[in-house]
Amino acid sequence: HEFSGLGPDTEGPPIGTRVIAAMERGAFAERALATAAVLAPVPEHVSSLDAAGLGLAAQTAWFALTVRARIEAGESVLVLGASGAVGLAAVAIARALGAARVIGAVRTDTGAQLAREAGAHAVLRLDRPAVRDTLRDELSACGGPVDLVVDPIGGDATSAALRCLAWSGRLVIVGFAAGDIPHIRANYLLLKNIAVLGLQWSDYRERTPERVVSAWRFLFRLYESGALAPRIGRVLPLAQTSEALVGLAAGGGGERTLLRIME
Repeated sequence: HEFSGLGPDTEGPPIGTRVIAAMERGAFAERALATAAVLAPVPEHVSSLDAAGLGLAAQTAWFALTVRARIEAGESVLVLGASGAVGLAAVAIARALGAARVIGAVRTDTGAQLAREAGAHAVLRLDRPAVRDTLRDELSACGGPVDLVVDPIGGDATSAALRCLAWSGRLVIVGFAAGDIPHIRANYLLLKNIAVLGLQWSDYRERTPERVVSAWRFLFRLYESGALAPRIGRVLPLAQTSEALVGLAAGGGGERTLLRIME
């Protein structure tokens, strides 16, 4: 959308600037209202489709890695659900931030290929029997325990990933795509000196919108450098919003479904 201003005293990009905002509601419309503080200018060389395709998934991955886990160059990262939108973004961003080893964990052969294309050094499988044991065994064969885990799926994979953390490792929970909310035993955190952190990204948008705008700037730089790119699937007109939502509920294999508001 183009920023049209909200009054003479409004702080924000100059009127006429091409901007992006991740909104809670009201965006499925030809015209939308957003607080100026959450608007981020879109650079000239970033298409509107690609900017929208980055969206919530890339923001979530960025905040999980940098704000919650505080990743440092040279650390190792395990990304669960690495073929989903958040997972693919987390793999690419971790590589761009200097992670020495990025491992994707997926359930299908197609997912494994997507994770490798995003930059994963190695790929593990979550569809094995007794994943709580097999994931750690597979990880041992490609370098051993990791410093960070990004977890958008929950379920048994969370328990398995906890066993894959190195001393003083951090696991960031960003969702429960697998459906089950895991129970974490506090004594295990103490024995390994590890931390389990939560990320509710929308809270940052409401409480510290300037950090979200700053994240957009970094993400656009990664995009322009070729380190980060969204996988865009279907682009539908606004009139087909219901069809887009049905497709989203069915899962898109990491591909973004976009609505074109104006032709």
